[in-house]
Amino acid sequence: MELTFIVFWTLMLIKHAEGIRFPLSGCSESEPAWRYHAFNEEDFFFQCAPPASNPKNIFNTSSSYNKDVEWFRVQEDKGLVRIDFTSNANITQKGNSLWFLPIGIKDSGTYICTVRKELLCLKIILDVEDKNNANCSNFNETKLYFFIATGNSLYCPSLNCYKGSQRSSVKWYKGGNLMVPDKNRYSLEIKKDEIVWTEIYEQDSGIYACDYIQFNKTDQWIVRSVVSITAIVRDTVHKPVILDPTYGQRQEVELGKPFELKCKVIFGFEMNSAAFVTWLRSNSRSTGNQLQQENKEIIAKKLAGTEYVHMAKLEKVTENDLQDTFICFAQNSVGNSSVEVKLVKINMDKVVLVYILCITIAFLLATFIASGLIYVYWIEIILLFRNYISNDETIGDSKEFDAFVSYAKSNSYSDENSMNENYNEEEFAIKLLPEILEDKYGYKLCLLERDIPPGGAYVEDIARIIKRSRRAIFVLSPTYINDPSLFELQTAVKCTLENGTPKLIFIKFKTFQEPRSLPHAIKRALKVVPTVSWKEKCSKTTSSASRFWNKIRYHMPIKKSPVSKDKYTW
Repeated sequence: MELTFIVFWTLMLIKHAEGIRFPLSGCSESEPAWRYHAFNEEDFFFQCAPPASNPKNIFNTSSSYNKDVEWFRVQEDKGLVRIDFTSNANITQKGNSLWFLPIGIKDSGTYICTVRKELLCLKIILDVEDKNNANCSNFNETKLYFFIATGNSLYCPSLNCYKGSQRSSVKWYKGGNLMVPDKNRYSLEIKKDEIVWTEIYEQDSGIYACDYIQFNKTDQWIVRSVVSITAIVRDTVHKPVILDPTYGQRQEVELGKPFELKCKVIFGFEMNSAAFVTWLRSNSRSTGNQLQQENKEIIAKKLAGTEYVHMAKLEKVTENDLQDTFICFAQNSVGNSSVEVKLVKINMDKVVLVYILCITIAFLLATFIASGLIYVYWIEIILLFRNYISNDETIGDSKEFDAFVSYAKSNSYSDENSMNENYNEEEFAIKLLPEILEDKYGYKLCLLERDIPPGGAYVEDIARIIKRSRRAIFVLSPTYINDPSLFELQTAVKCTLENGTPKLIFIKFKTFQEPRSLPHAIKRALKVVPTVSWKEKCSKTTSSASRFWNKIRYHMPIKKSPVSKDKYTW
């Protein structure tokens, strides 16, 4: 069997290349796969598919079949000729099916179809009869229009033919697929020989086919009728509606420049459409430019109506055009509508005003964006300005330190603690602050444990060191507020109130509640002194250019140093 197919396809391809008639061995001599009865001057189709007792579909319009399926017709001399669709105006191929639009008596005969991928070759016999010869008492219309939201029915047209002959029950197909009862569609019922709608929907439009088998003494034939149904609404009772322009509208133009007139119109549905739209001049003898009408464009087509846009163009606007009135005229079978438009010379003052308005809006927008950037990056901008332009405020002020650092002392500090994921207060003060402010930005800090020799009067030393410092940094936390080191903050506040120096900087290392016993001066300072918050989970790899350090530097004295300029980053 496989060898037969290989030989068959080899011969077919060779003969196809030669462009001459050739026999399809084993196919044209075989029994027909299908036998069809059709009726003259009606649409008809059949597909290239193996015989089936109860086919679920009777055509497939997929374009993948267009090159895979080939159609031939058997001639009187038993030779085969490939069907030339270019020379047969009424025959066309749609997917795996052959369509006759419409079919004629001359189309009776034997057809051969092949499906290359499936190695399939089928023989189909088609018998086309005149309705009078088939004793058709009343062959119903096959191109029908049903009104939406009304009831109707479809009876198989060919059942009025071949009366008295034995036949099978009718099968209905829509879009090539077998119709079966749908429990969710109560308005549609498939009866024995007809389809009944109690309410028509738009989706009921389509190609319907009714099939039944007619039994003769020696053979049996499929009798098929094809019906086209279009669901429509009733013809409109309204004249066209012009959406744009509005009546009496004045359109500004510039002399010497081209201009387009646009008319947008809605036409209600009409079975036999008489829609017409054009642009006219009130003075047909005007010496102005001739209107160049452009074909109407359908921009929205719905069952209830169609929306058109029609254009007319003036190549160059002249003074004469300003004297005329232009009319958009639309008409259908119900009536007509029109809208008049005047052209006026554009006021250049308005053009200038528009330009000024646009420039003003652009300026305001740019100002708004710039203000937002300045608000977000204000500190960074100030630091950049200070680093390169401002004078060094540390020169000649007789101060020894840039900042005195006060923090809560912990007896548990050790190298082991420094390996923890986060800094504690003492680590932050004696390691991280010097690492950033001294090493990276050139400030000189005063740390009691590092910079003050042991011994001496503690109170006097603290007051003297604070007075020798330009700033005083206090690392605040619940521990610090309840620590003896709070005395250092109290001393700094007193010095600031008396002499105006040093300026205080608070670093909120951890959140805390103010004790009731806290001195009034310190409570007041906590409210007015700049405070920078340290995030508790800040990693040890914190960038020196982070917002936190930028805020600290913002409150530190302006100081020029090679380190500061070289290391400055955003």
